Amino acid sequence: IRNASVAVGVGYPDGRLGMCNLAFQKLTGYDEEELKNISWNNVLTPPEWMESEMQSLVELRRTKQSVTYEKEYLHKSGKRIPIELVVHAFYDTDGNVTHYYAFITDLTQRKQAEEKIRRQIDYLTALQDIDRTIASAFGMKLSLKALTSKAISLLAVDAAAVMLVDFAANTLQYAVGEGFRTDLSKAANIKLENGYASRVALEQHIVKVPNLTDDPNNGRSEEHTSEL
Repeated sequence: IRNASVAVGVGYPDGRLGMCNLAFQKLTGYDEEELKNISWNNVLTPPEWMESEMQSLVELRRTKQSVTYEKEYLHKSGKRIPIELVVHAFYDTDGNVTHYYAFITDLTQRKQAEEKIRRQIDYLTALQDIDRTIASAFGMKLSLKALTSKAISLLAVDAAAVMLVDFAANTLQYAVGEGFRTDLSKAANIKLENGYASRVALEQHIVKVPNLTDDPNNGRSEEHTSEL
């Protein structure tokens, strides 16, 4: 059991942990000695999961049958690990729980796969909605507005804008936008060699900027910034 690939742990009703195998230690980030001083229902369990877990354990004591439920563990590093537990209970002669015995499965990969599928479904649904809107809309601006609204929802962002390329003027010009606090974006007239939007237009691939504050020029050249 100590070297099993599945995480196995013993927990007591007062929150103490007993035997925890190597897989359990790897899952939580704590070694065996640290786990002896950790409460499974306070340190390892996020507050929002406590009530639902207690309900599962009440059901376990009522039926005296093992229960299966999901929750999260708080890893030593602070990250959250989605898990599934299959919990069994052991009782004394009076029928009181002496300890729990749990098999724990890391659901990280499953959750990531589910999220990927959900996003793909959302993406396909958005494309269908955009297609219907374009088919029924009169004019490019209405179509672009529909595209912008769907992009905000699909990407979970606060604002989005569509810039059109004018190769004759060598610029990007504002077409439609949504979610911006000011109207400054509407006056945008960006030369193609400046800025992240220009990079997207010229290189034709997504450009991700984790933190714009790391680049005070927002991808623009110093010459262009001074002109602004």
